[in-house]
Amino acid sequence: MDKAFIVKAIIISICLYFGARLLWRYGKMFVLFMLNEPTKWDKQIDKPRLLFNIFGLILLASPFYSNGIQQLIHSKSLLVQLSYWMPFIAGAFITQLSWTTKFKDVYGGIKRKISPFRNLETTFSSEIEATKIYERFSQEGYIQTDIVSFMAFVNLETPKKRIIWQDKIARQPKRINRQSLIEFMSNLIIGFESLENQQIISLIDRYFCNPSNQSIKISSKNVTDWRNNDSAYLRKISDLIKA
Repeated sequence: MDKAFIVKAIIISICLYFGARLLWRYGKMFVLFMLNEPTKWDKQIDKPRLLFNIFGLILLASPFYSNGIQQLIHSKSLLVQLSYWMPFIAGAFITQLSWTTKFKDVYGGIKRKISPFRNLETTFSSEIEATKIYERFSQEGYIQTDIVSFMAFVNLETPKKRIIWQDKIARQPKRINRQSLIEFMSNLIIGFESLENQQIISLIDRYFCNPSNQSIKISSKNVTDWRNNDSAYLRKISDLIKA
């Protein structure tokens, strides 16, 4: 059997495998989107995954450029053969990587470190003002932390440990009051209200935890509810900050 035919068949098969995998996932999403049905689209992961796959498929097809198959078969130069095989191998690696759990963890971790924090500012005008708010909310039982951790939040730096949010729901004393926490953040971060719900959730998770030092479970619905919440206990947060 012709060696060129075998090489072409292998390369095409691998390209079809990755292409079919991409089409299967995002083709279904597109159909559901057109039917106004809910999808599992996660833009924090799916957008970069699509980019990785497009770039990877271009590299996978590289042996077909500039008569590459013939060069792979007939060239006696190892350097020439490597110049065609290496992009192909890199394409397979990049594409496969985008489907792994490690990609989710690593890329998601990078996103949490970079966005939405890099362009944000807090409303604190001085360290003295920040210290007063720290003392006020500690005394009122809203937070439990040291001044160093609180200042990391004030300066939107990477925290060494998260601030414990202690405020509980009056009618359910065992449950953390997520609405008051979101209100607290909204009063202290410029442009907080304009952030997307998922960005708000990520921002809170970066700096706050529950009394068990675990992440506070906040859903997009919780944030949406807060946007429409005008309860007196939230106004108390604002009043404490302005006092």
